Amino acid sequence: KNYKAAKKTVKLIIENKTFEGLLFDNKQVTYNGQQHSILLTGASSNATITYTGNNKTDAGVYTITALVSQPNYNPITLTATLTILKADAVITAATEQKHITDGTVKDVIASLNHSETALSYSPKQGYAETGTYEITVSAIETKNYKAATKTVKLIIENKTFEGLLFANKQVSFTGQPQSILVTGASNDATITYTGNDKTDAGTYTVTALITQPNYDDVKLTAILTILKADAVIAANSVQSHTADGGVKNVIASLNHTESQLSYSPQKGFSNPGTYTITVSAPESKNYKKASRLVTLSIGKASFDGVNFNNGVFTYNGQSHSIYASGLPDGATVSYNGNGQTNAGSYTVRALIQKTNYHDLYLEAQITISKAGSVIWAVGEQKHVYDGSVKNVEASLNHGESQLYFSPQRGYVNAGDYKVTVTAPESHNYFGSSMDVFLHIDKATFTNAAFSGKEVIYNGELHHVSVSGIPDGTSVSYSGNGQTNAGVYTVSALLQRENYYDLWLETQLVIHKAPQEIVFEEIAPKHLENDEDFALNAKASSNLPVEYTYTFKAEEAPATVSAQGWVSLKTSGKVLITAHQKGNENYLPAVSQTIVLEISSSDATIHWITIGDLKYETPEEEIYYVIDCDSNSDSVSVVMKTEVGANVNPARSFVLSTSKPGIYRQTVTIQSQDSTNTLSYQIVIEKKFRSEDIIVQKFNNVFLVNNNKNTNGGYNFIAYEWFRDGLSVGSGQYYSTGDQVSDNLGTSKYYVKMQTEDGTWLSTCDFQANTTTNFESSALKVFPNPIVNGNTLKVEVDITKEELQSMKIQVFTTAGEWIMEKQSNQTVTEISLPSGLTAGVYIIKCTSANYTKSARFSIY
Repeated sequence: KNYKAAKKTVKLIIENKTFEGLLFDNKQVTYNGQQHSILLTGASSNATITYTGNNKTDAGVYTITALVSQPNYNPITLTATLTILKADAVITAATEQKHITDGTVKDVIASLNHSETALSYSPKQGYAETGTYEITVSAIETKNYKAATKTVKLIIENKTFEGLLFANKQVSFTGQPQSILVTGASNDATITYTGNDKTDAGTYTVTALITQPNYDDVKLTAILTILKADAVIAANSVQSHTADGGVKNVIASLNHTESQLSYSPQKGFSNPGTYTITVSAPESKNYKKASRLVTLSIGKASFDGVNFNNGVFTYNGQSHSIYASGLPDGATVSYNGNGQTNAGSYTVRALIQKTNYHDLYLEAQITISKAGSVIWAVGEQKHVYDGSVKNVEASLNHGESQLYFSPQRGYVNAGDYKVTVTAPESHNYFGSSMDVFLHIDKATFTNAAFSGKEVIYNGELHHVSVSGIPDGTSVSYSGNGQTNAGVYTVSALLQRENYYDLWLETQLVIHKAPQEIVFEEIAPKHLENDEDFALNAKASSNLPVEYTYTFKAEEAPATVSAQGWVSLKTSGKVLITAHQKGNENYLPAVSQTIVLEISSSDATIHWITIGDLKYETPEEEIYYVIDCDSNSDSVSVVMKTEVGANVNPARSFVLSTSKPGIYRQTVTIQSQDSTNTLSYQIVIEKKFRSEDIIVQKFNNVFLVNNNKNTNGGYNFIAYEWFRDGLSVGSGQYYSTGDQVSDNLGTSKYYVKMQTEDGTWLSTCDFQANTTTNFESSALKVFPNPIVNGNTLKVEVDITKEELQSMKIQVFTTAGEWIMEKQSNQTVTEISLPSGLTAGVYIIKCTSANYTKSARFSIY
């Protein structure tokens, strides 16, 4: 009614809220086999939280993200670090483990509280021999556990012999060596005797030393007594003889040779009569004495040993006689009835006479028998069948009768025949007969030939056959007719009447056929662009082809399965060989080899190890801080890149870190195919040891040494002090206060120092020295650095009393002792040994209540 219409455009902006009060802190735990996570706090129940990287179990440092979203709020992503520290490895084992040796190895008994590695033993786990062994049981550091060691003393003691017996022994002399032996020892024991093997009578001390591996030695003693043996005189108590004009001696013998027999009143007599003689043997070294009575009787002579035996003869037309034998010299014989020719039985008498002998009459018989007929023939007569009659051959030893053959004399066919050959009795010969066995053997095949055959496998049947056989012969084959390659034995059985069966064997050899492989060349491959592929070599036999591969590199540029699947790994060359080893019918093929060339454009570092830390897929700048506990003056760098890449300066090198500071090294990597080049910057910080640069004044002041002549050549322009991790000052010195009662305490300190070029350096953590009188504890070393071979001066500011016991020592940074000198002067000149290498050394001054160290350099 009263106003005009109006219009205006307004932009209404409603913005999301911003999260507040969220807390997502870093977390550090020790590995316990359970999953660990970092959870965000401070979010409302309406918020949605999405975690990435949580639920970690193994030791390591993990980056965890939490994405927080909620209606009407700007989403926010928070990051925290989850650190899972490695747990302590615990080796459980008794520190002293004892065993009694039994020939088997005695192992250290130990266990580990986790299974990520196995225990190792140095120098080894167990021993079998007796002794005391120091064995170090170790567990290496693993993914989730620290390394651990424990020393165990393994004691293996000797056994003690039991059940041994070494008894005294008493025997009589036998002429054989006598010994005492130990009983109750095992077969493994070695026994050494002293004083054994005694033969002569006497008393002997015998010792036995018993040794055995893993037993304590034992020495035993026993007495061996050898008594004298009885002397035995062997002689007939009554010895009779017949007088013959000669001396008749007593016959006696002694059972040993250590003495001679004696005879009383004498040994022999010649006249007839009866004599009593005493035979004696005296005592000797090994025998007792002995004596014996013998009666010697000498009577008249008579014929003795004369024989007159019967004579048995076979008629031969000659005269036959018999004669007495065994006559003494001078005897005469008269015969009656001797000299008979015809067959029959005759009595012959003999009269034997000699002076001083009784006459002797003897009788005997002569018997002359008929002669026997002798048929001469081979008892077994052999012939071979040839179609003609084969007769028995025989003859007779006289012509008074003829030979007869039953049932017949000869046969034609092969076989065994018994023929009886007979001669009838005649006037002067007995009858006789004998059996002759006539064997006509079967004939043999003489011209049969069964030759072998060699062919090459072609899938067809092959045969061999017999030649040179007579008509009517049947042949049966076994093993003939073969197809596959191999060596076959073929048998042939030949049969014919009156012939022996003949088995012949020969070989049918079917050689394996040759084959060849066709393997075409492979075009070069690119590691990043080409995929893995299969090979396609073919064998002319159509048998499957297998593959092997070789390479001249630290690792395989590609792997090739036996079936021909090629997996590309790195750049380089691989020799791939196709094989066909053949089968039962084909020879192995000549292997064919081709070259696979692989190029790469990868110029990255896969991983790098600096000192004791390993960085996987590192950023372009890699920062490493040398552990303050390290005494090394260098850091080793080892990296892994693509095999064919060109690395400058090298894949492994050592950076000298002889003094504290920041060390930089650029590493340039050019890919194998020269298409890519990447650069990495390695930054290594070596912190100062507090004793090298920090001076403590009294108990309340620390001072940074800013003298480039004594601090390693640095000129600092700015400082920042830290106490227990908190920044507490920015001057060259730090003081806890101006009062004597102010104290640096037991806190941990470090200080950062900026050099003229803007680089910030740092010290290792250190603590205050609360035991030294700092009002008089200065230590100066000059010149520093010093030219090798010059004289070094050491100045101290301590009391005269402390000077009286001062000792100056020089060490390497690794703690190796170089020299030592006593001094009671405030300024002492030191002549360093010649030949010291350039580098940093430590000089240490000590007295009753004073200890101070300083470093100096030699160049």
